[in-house]
Amino acid sequence: MGSWTVSPFLARHWFLLALAFAVAAPSYWPEALRPLHTFVDPGWNVAAVMLINGLTLDGRRILNSLRGPGRVLSGVLIGYAVVAVLGFGASRLLLETSQSLALGILVISAMPTTLASSIIWTRMARGNAALALVMVVASNGLGFLLTPLILFLTIGTFMTLSLEEMMGGFALVVLAPLALGQGLRLGGPVARIVHRHARTLSHASRLLILLAVSGAVVSGVTDVEAGRGEISSWELAAVSLITVAVHGAAAALCWSLGRVLGWNRQDRTALLFCGSQKTLPAALYVSTEFLPGFGLVPIPCVLYHVGQLILDSWLVETIRSGGESPASRRNRV
Repeated sequence: MGSWTVSPFLARHWFLLALAFAVAAPSYWPEALRPLHTFVDPGWNVAAVMLINGLTLDGRRILNSLRGPGRVLSGVLIGYAVVAVLGFGASRLLLETSQSLALGILVISAMPTTLASSIIWTRMARGNAALALVMVVASNGLGFLLTPLILFLTIGTFMTLSLEEMMGGFALVVLAPLALGQGLRLGGPVARIVHRHARTLSHASRLLILLAVSGAVVSGVTDVEAGRGEISSWELAAVSLITVAVHGAAAALCWSLGRVLGWNRQDRTALLFCGSQKTLPAALYVSTEFLPGFGLVPIPCVLYHVGQLILDSWLVETIRSGGESPASRRNRV
């Protein structure tokens, strides 16, 4: 018997395909999955993802990369500000037709950067992975302060939000598990175990994200069935285009601002991915914990995540090919 092997396409895109299934399955069979998600708390789910990522981040590399804290801080602030401003403008396009979808864009726009994929994309594009690592930790470490503040300034303009409650929630489910993971990693035996099972932990983190997505869709379907929300085909298409446009514009602006600041190509690559990518689990936590009456809020969050997976895979190839941007590449041809 021949050995069974996974095709290169499935090996590379399995998570994207699984993400599509995690959206489609609860949309068609919500009753079958609803019992499962009654036992899954979104906060604990996010905390588990953050703990796993805290365990897998190499703290020694973080300390070795802290030679330029000013560059790290400026990069993190650029990422937060650029996407928040773009998301605020984009949300105005949907506010009249669907407040839930507009809120979803505001939520994902205020999130910290992704914990794993932004580093991976930076490394694949031959960027400064060490800088990306520190920016990821700083972005998520400051998330308990910056994310609630942005949400308070955007969503808080037309509905009541508690800044202190959001800060406390983010500190509990994002910052504390991340710090705990790093603390546990300081022990030699734990670090060796994590290194030995790094791929398993990575898959576990992704499966938890899929579980969070499925739960958010089940919640959205429940709200639609209860008459608390609905979405048409053209609204879904519009949100898809808007989220891709926001992410693409954020990537272009981060690259351009890095050039204005005099950053080299490797550092600009780190800024591009860390600045434009946004983490999905924390966005779903905000959706369910602080906006429970708006069942469609998770939809733009999931669409932004799917869009960044697709668009950034193309950006990696563009940057790896030697072109600084799609425009400069066309000019050379």
